Amino acid sequence: MSIFVVVAAVAIGAIISLPALAQPQDAELKAMLLKKNVYTKLYNETLSFDSSWGRYASWVDLKRGPTGKERYIDYGIYSVNIDSVHRAVADAAPLTTQDPKIPELDGAVQDLLSLLDPAMPVINAASAYYDRRDYKDDSAKLGREYHGKLMAMMPPIMATRERISQQIDALSDQLDERELAMIEQADGKRYHWHARRVLSKARKLALFIDSTCPNHACPISTRRSRITLARCANSTTISQRPTGSTE
Repeated sequence: MSIFVVVAAVAIGAIISLPALAQPQDAELKAMLLKKNVYTKLYNETLSFDSSWGRYASWVDLKRGPTGKERYIDYGIYSVNIDSVHRAVADAAPLTTQDPKIPELDGAVQDLLSLLDPAMPVINAASAYYDRRDYKDDSAKLGREYHGKLMAMMPPIMATRERISQQIDALSDQLDERELAMIEQADGKRYHWHARRVLSKARKLALFIDSTCPNHACPISTRRSRITLARCANSTTISQRPTGSTE
């Protein structure tokens, strides 16, 4: 069994066994948590762009574009779900101008929103082109036209998503410290403080596993543990301590 599976399972077990803390009462903190959660949803909904670009780059020479003679040209490019992305965009867009301002993160999200709509129709049109194997009829002429558009659109999207990921991680660290300080001030380093600290450590463990074991290289069991761990670590609502529990 992978060491990552063991570590993740232990951390997940600790989290599941812990009761959850009440929502923080600080209004600004609540607003920042809302931004983090909505921006994270947008980031997750646009993971399909990573998958699409990875699929396409796996068989085509990005410098030259398709010739129609590539061995795995039938791999094509994955389509994206425009409706799902639009729902995430609709939730995120209003928050970019609302207080509390998080300039670098708000700016990165605004940049991503401006890039998505032009790219999605091109990705889906290219996906349909390769699915129909139209490259056999035109010697990939239209494929080369799509390639030029994709090369102009996709790298900026990938780079902007990476900026968002980094800024969300930085914001999460700040929020963790702030919540822990609030809990310590109200109740000391007791049950609730330790419960929230475990969630903070679990998030960082999930990031560590992700950085050392990317999706395409991870055993399925490790990927499932990492996904479950990340979901637990990103939870911001915690239930009350069970009756009869001790400090």
